[in-house]
Amino acid sequence: VLSFFTTYAAIDGYDPRSWQAPAVAERPDIDRWILSVLQSLARDVNVEMEAYRLYTVVPRLVSFIDDLTNWYVRRSRARFWKSEDDRDKGSAFATLYEVLSIFSKILAPFMPFLTEVVYQRLVRVVDDAAPASVHWCDYPRAEVALIDESLERRMATVRAISTLI
Repeated sequence: VLSFFTTYAAIDGYDPRSWQAPAVAERPDIDRWILSVLQSLARDVNVEMEAYRLYTVVPRLVSFIDDLTNWYVRRSRARFWKSEDDRDKGSAFATLYEVLSIFSKILAPFMPFLTEVVYQRLVRVVDDAAPASVHWCDYPRAEVALIDESLERRMATVRAISTLI
């Protein structure tokens, strides 16, 4: 996903400092869905880690990777290609940038080297004021306002139907 993102971001000149992303509420359902799932993940990982139930965290991380790669990116590929709808493309780039940046922090205790590469290639190159390492960042807390459980349930239904077909 990092390679996909950086390839198309370079082609289109995407820079999170200069591209204006629509507010989350104005983004397409698929963007709001992946952001919601990410925030649900952050909430759940925090709860489980604070209770020392780390064995429940890894399956959730793997599930999120599947959500991101096999559903979000596959369904959004065309949005990243040259198109006439720059607002939709901007939404897709902003969403994937946010997801990768936050997910690298969530995943850091479990995959320290890979997440460091992601953080360095995405965050540090555009924000000199960011901590020098993903491991120096505060652990993400869920932004509860971005969690839309109804949207997550609807998307789970769509995915189940798609799998059956």
